[in-house]
Amino acid sequence: MKKKHLHTFSFTNVVEDQDDPSNASTAPHKKDLRISQVVSSLVQRSFQNKNFVRKLPILTWVREYKLSMLVADFIAGLTLGLTTIPQVLGVANVAEMPPEYGLYSSFVGCFVYIFLGSTKYITVGPTVTTAIITLSYTKGQPPQFSVLLCFLTGVTTLLMSFLQLGFIVNFISKPVISGFTSAAAISITSTQVKSILGLSFSANGFVEEVRGVIENISDTNWQDVVVGVISLSSLYFLIKIEAIFARFGKFGPRVKKVLWLLSTSRSVTVVIVATVIFSLIGEPSPVLLVGDVPSGMPPFKPPPFSYSETNGNSTVEFSLGSALREKTSALIVIPLLAFMEHITITRAFSGTARIDAGQELLCLGVANIIGSFFSSMPVTGAFGRTALNYASGAVSPLGGLITGAIIILALVVLTPQFYYIPKSTLSSVVIMAVIFMVDFEILTSIWKSKRLDLIPWTVTFLASLFIGLEYGIMSGFVASLIFLLYYASRPGIKVSKGETGAGNEFLWVEVDRSMTFPSMEYTRYTVMKAATKWGRNELPIVIDCQFVTFADYSAAQGITDILKLFKDKNQVVFLWNVKPSIRTVWEVVMLKNQVKAIFCRNEVELDIELQSHHMALKELQDDAIKSATTTIPVDPLAEEEGISNNNFIDDEDK
Repeated sequence: MKKKHLHTFSFTNVVEDQDDPSNASTAPHKKDLRISQVVSSLVQRSFQNKNFVRKLPILTWVREYKLSMLVADFIAGLTLGLTTIPQVLGVANVAEMPPEYGLYSSFVGCFVYIFLGSTKYITVGPTVTTAIITLSYTKGQPPQFSVLLCFLTGVTTLLMSFLQLGFIVNFISKPVISGFTSAAAISITSTQVKSILGLSFSANGFVEEVRGVIENISDTNWQDVVVGVISLSSLYFLIKIEAIFARFGKFGPRVKKVLWLLSTSRSVTVVIVATVIFSLIGEPSPVLLVGDVPSGMPPFKPPPFSYSETNGNSTVEFSLGSALREKTSALIVIPLLAFMEHITITRAFSGTARIDAGQELLCLGVANIIGSFFSSMPVTGAFGRTALNYASGAVSPLGGLITGAIIILALVVLTPQFYYIPKSTLSSVVIMAVIFMVDFEILTSIWKSKRLDLIPWTVTFLASLFIGLEYGIMSGFVASLIFLLYYASRPGIKVSKGETGAGNEFLWVEVDRSMTFPSMEYTRYTVMKAATKWGRNELPIVIDCQFVTFADYSAAQGITDILKLFKDKNQVVFLWNVKPSIRTVWEVVMLKNQVKAIFCRNEVELDIELQSHHMALKELQDDAIKSATTTIPVDPLAEEEGISNNNFIDDEDK
C-alpha cells in the first residue's frame, strides 16, 4: 500500500499522558458506585498492610538505618538548625508577623517529615514565598489569622491527598512557575527595602511598597543603610568565597571544608556578628532592632476558629465562617502554591527516584494541621534549606529531629538575645535568599524554542507583580489550562492520498492523539475539508486511529456523525487500527444511532475492503451506464413508408 503525503493541517507536539486517572473511564460495562461505597473502598485500601507501610515511609528506611548514618544526619541537622533560625526570623518579617512566629512554624514540619516524608533531604517549614502569599490575605489582621489559614491549608491539602489530586500541579507549566517566582522574588525584595533604609510604613503589594519608599525617602536612616549594605556585601562575599579562593590556587580538603562551612553558615554568621555588635552598643540603638521576642514554647491549643480583640476604639475580629466567605481563594491559592513549591523542590533533589505526590500532599497536610496547634503560619518545602541539607551530607529525614530540637532550644533559651538583631540585617538575609530566584534567562530560551510560551510567562509575571501574587498564580494556572485546552482542541491531522496494490485510490487521514470532546469539531471540519478538496467527494476515506489511546462519549458521537455525513454523500469511511477499548466505546454509540462502521485491523483487511468497495462501485457505475442507454426512437411517418432510420443510413452508406 502506497501513500503520498499531501498536506499537514497542523504541527503540534504530543505530551505523553502519564497515569491519567480518567483512563479508568474507558473500562466497558463498569457499574457506577455510590459515593459511600467509594469512600469505604478507599478507607479499606488505606489500612491494608502494603498501603499502610507506603503511608509511613519511615517503616521502610528505618530497617536499613545504621549507626554510622546517624553521625551524618546529626551534622546535617545541626548545620541546618543553626542556619534556619535567622532565616525564619526573616520570613516572619516578610509576613509582617512577630519574629517568634517564624520559630513557631519551623519545628513541627521537621518532625512530621521524619515519619511521612518520601525523600531524604526535604525540609518543611515557613518560606518567603508562602509568607508573601499569606501576607496578601492577612494584611491588617492579627497573627492568629495566619494560624487559622495554616489549619485551612492543611485541611485542603489533606483532602487533595485523599482524593489523589496531586496531578493538578502538573497543569502549571514551567513558564508560569518561572514568571511567578521571578515576580515573587521582586515583590519580597521590595518589602525588605524599607527596613534597609530604616523606614517604617504600611504597604500592600509591590506598587505600594515602591510608592512608600519614594514618598518617605527623606526619612532614610543612614545608619540602617550602612548596616544593610555591609550585611548584603558580607552575605554575597560568603556566597562566592569558594570561587574567590579557587582563583588563588588549589587548597587542601581541610581548607575547602572551612570555606564550605563559612559559605553555608553565612546567614547565621552575619546575624550573630551584627547582634553582638549592637548588643555591645546597647540602648538607644542607632538602627531598628527586632526587639522583644517572647521566650518559651508556643502553647498547644486549637487554631483560633473565632477571634476578637479591642484596641482603643477599634475592634479586630474574625471567625471561621467569615474567613471561608471573605478569603475563599486562599483555600485554593495557598495550598496550590505550597504544593507547587514543595513538589518542585522534591523533583530537584529526588534524582531518578519516583515521586509519590500523594504522599507529599499527605505530609504537607499533616504538618500544617499539627503546626496550627502550635501557632504556625502555612508551611511547605524550603528550597534553600533543602539544598543546605543535601550539601551537608544528610542520608535520611532523621536529621530533622536535630533541626527541630535546635529551634525548640532557641525558643526556650536564646530568644532574649534576638532583641539586638538589626532589622536591616534580617532583611539582607531575606533579600540574598530570594534575589537569585529572579529568572529572566528563561526568556531567551523560550524565545529561541517556542515564543508562544512567552504569553503565560508575561501574564503570570505582570499579574503577580502589579495586581497581586495570589492573582498571578491563578492567572498563570488559567493560562496553562487555556493552552492545554487549545492543544487538545487542535490535534495534529495529516492527510495523504494513497493507492492499493491494484491501483485503487483512497484518502488517508492520520490523527496523532486521543479524541476528546474539545477536538471533535476541528477533526470533523478537517476530515470534511479533505474529502471535498482532495477526495473529490468520491474517494474512500481511511481514518488511521493507531495513535488514539483514549476516546470519550463525545468523541464516539463525533465519529458517528462523521459516518452519517459521508453516508449521505455516498462516500465510504474505513476506521483502521482502532484499539479494542476504543472500538467498544464507539460501537455502543453507533449501535444506538443505527450507524454501521467498517473496522479494519490491519493492512490486509484494509486492502480487501478497499478492493471490495472498488468492485462494488464499478458494478454500480456499469449498471448506471446500462440503465442510461436507450434505443433511438423510430419516426412513425417513415415507418408507414417502409423506410427506417437505419435503412436510410444504410442507403447513404451504399
